[in-house]
Amino acid sequence: MDIRAAQPGDEDSILDLIKGLAEFENEPQAVENTAEKLRADLFEHNHCDALVAVDNNEVIGFALFYTSYSTWKGPCLYLEDIYITPDKRRTGA
Repeated sequence: MDIRAAQPGDEDSILDLIKGLAEFENEPQAVENTAEKLRADLFEHNHCDALVAVDNNEVIGFALFYTSYSTWKGPCLYLEDIYITPDKRRTGA
């Protein structure tokens, strides 16, 4: 298993995981994002970053984060979401 920075081409897998998270939260209809927008936000506009967990060439999890700014502390890392597919939890990802 590898943990690596998301790269172009991962957006479809990340979006599938986002949809899995929404289902877990009983809000599957809440996902408005698209793979194209996610790709642009991650790799063109740098609105956010993501790490992916990969097992046997399959993306099984992600962590999406961005830098916010605190007037007291300066730059801060904000973890928006982290999700691992149910069948790969407790595997070290």
